[in-house]
Amino acid sequence: MNIAAVLKYEGDHRTFLWRHPETDFASGSQLIVHEAQEALVLQNGRILGKFGPGRHQLTTQNLPGISGVVKSLFGGTSPFHCEVYFVSLAENMGIRWGTAGRVTYLDPVTGIPLSIGANGAISLRVRDAEQLLRRLVGTEAAFGGRTAMDAFDFLLQSKVKSYLGSYMHEGGVSIFEVDAHLNELSEALYQRLAPDFKGYGLELTQLRVMGTAKPDGDPSFERLRKTYADQFLRPKNAQIDQTVALIEADTAAEVRRRQGYTWQEEQSFAVAKDLAKNEGVGGFANAGIGLGMIGGVGTMIGSAMTQMTGHAIAPAAQGQAAGTSSEAQFCVHCGHPIDPSFAFCPHCGAKREV
Repeated sequence: MNIAAVLKYEGDHRTFLWRHPETDFASGSQLIVHEAQEALVLQNGRILGKFGPGRHQLTTQNLPGISGVVKSLFGGTSPFHCEVYFVSLAENMGIRWGTAGRVTYLDPVTGIPLSIGANGAISLRVRDAEQLLRRLVGTEAAFGGRTAMDAFDFLLQSKVKSYLGSYMHEGGVSIFEVDAHLNELSEALYQRLAPDFKGYGLELTQLRVMGTAKPDGDPSFERLRKTYADQFLRPKNAQIDQTVALIEADTAAEVRRRQGYTWQEEQSFAVAKDLAKNEGVGGFANAGIGLGMIGGVGTMIGSAMTQMTGHAIAPAAQGQAAGTSSEAQFCVHCGHPIDPSFAFCPHCGAKREV
């Protein structure tokens, strides 16, 4: 028989409660308890003593439940049989959980039956080691986060799934909007589950819903997804188009400003170009009328047309564009305007006839 002389924690950091493998100790053995730990000494399933951080010597004084001494067989020592459990009081974070299946509920917007699941993580710590040992651990050699999740799986499955469906239906939360409400959902589930953990000597310090499982591939869900996407994207696309149009308009205005003309002048240039393309007798007379209608930019347009066509606008057209009146003289052969001082038409060479 091996008689342990020094007892200390040798488990991992994810374990809530760990039983030392040695069960026979000599009176006066050293018990080492680290910070954020607690040690429980049991004999025949009964707790004999509880020890906090530090170095402790196990004797009949601090373990008064031990009576009788076995001598001589072990070299004069006084061995006794008991169990030592080391308890971690630190917070065990990031314990993952998830619903094994999905819960079916009626979508609050369309009334279509849909299914949804959830997953996330919780944080636990021991609040009552004796209660934990009695209610959950029993004769297990170790009890950690994963073991705790196995023990509380029934609780999570039933409460998370039932509340998830009612939360979405009663709260009017669409399946496409639920991810925006994870903080609210997490807090509500925490409040519902925390009391149940306390009854087993554990404290639920955090609960986070990190994601949801949607029924991808389900025909009803896919139709609903397409409808929702269309409703969402239509105003977004219109807003984007409006923004682009405003940017283009601002850019065009800046270009005109740098080139030294206004939007009205740009439209006048466009009218002048169209009129310059017209052929036949009276074309430039019509141009003169059009320029007169444009308003205060007639003189500038007349100059622009002269540069584009190589011909001067008739005085009548210029006068009308400027808001004055004068008689126009045109060649009876080709219809082009003729300066009154010319004896011959500069365009067709015919003699000017008055």
